[in-house]
Amino acid sequence: MKKWREGWVVALLVLAVATTCGGSVLVPTTNLTIVQNSEPFRELGNASNWVDTDKSHGGTGGWGANYYDDLNVNGGHDPGEPFAEDPQAGWSNTLGTDNSCWLASACNMLEQIGVVASASTVYDDYALNGVPDGSGGTLTWDDGGLQEYAILHWQNQNPGSGLSMNIHWGMDYVFSNGVFAWEDYDPRPGVDNYLNTDWEVGIGMWPLYTDGENFWHDFGHALTIQEILTPSGFDCTDSDRDGDFSGPGDLNTYDDATIGPILSGGHNYYGWYNDFYDGNILVYPVGDVGYVCAVIPEPATIVMFGLGGLALLRKRKR
Repeated sequence: MKKWREGWVVALLVLAVATTCGGSVLVPTTNLTIVQNSEPFRELGNASNWVDTDKSHGGTGGWGANYYDDLNVNGGHDPGEPFAEDPQAGWSNTLGTDNSCWLASACNMLEQIGVVASASTVYDDYALNGVPDGSGGTLTWDDGGLQEYAILHWQNQNPGSGLSMNIHWGMDYVFSNGVFAWEDYDPRPGVDNYLNTDWEVGIGMWPLYTDGENFWHDFGHALTIQEILTPSGFDCTDSDRDGDFSGPGDLNTYDDATIGPILSGGHNYYGWYNDFYDGNILVYPVGDVGYVCAVIPEPATIVMFGLGGLALLRKRKR
């Protein structure tokens, strides 16, 4: 499982150091330039009809960890190996990190569009037995992935289901402050439009770090977007939290901010990030949105938008 920690040198703007978070700086939103990204990446919504599939979190492992019986003795969870949130008699009780946010989000979307009766039932099946990654591998709960893998797997298991899925990537360029630059596509109103027209939407985002000179993205996370708020923020369901910075409950509300449009080289560039990681939209690390997966139950051909290769969403470090 790769950790995306590719650093690149960019032109620094004047940034104010935040003393409460070591190495964090204020996110500038003006006078930005576009630079090539060196990372190897491949309703108004109705928030009343939401589904929240969570990772196991009630046991001794807490949020983001499971015990499993390592039958193959290879130090990783393999398809079919039983797992639980507490140690079990007779198991090896190997402790593993739960990276299944992408799977939980995909299952939320499948139930919300009405093609499965229980997101949690599908999640439990796929987390145990795995989902093809499109490259000959199989992903379970301890692997990173993308929502599209689970949705495609479900569709292949249910031929004739008539799902349409759109994928958008914003990772080919970055702004000079490191934030992903979406070329000629504004992701925030794009997601809002999807929700307004009965699509369900999941996003992938990566925290953006800086040492004051270089910027890099590290472990990512997936969310299921339920509603874009005005003038800022969004409601979502989050497999890593029952509550959020705004208050208790399974429906989470995060603050967000945008960049653009900024015209460069004949293209308009946009950015979208949120405060999932630290509860403060003004400081790094930000939840920098770089991937959008939208699905709707109607016959259509799966359309892929944007360029890029494989990227794995992985649970943030705790």
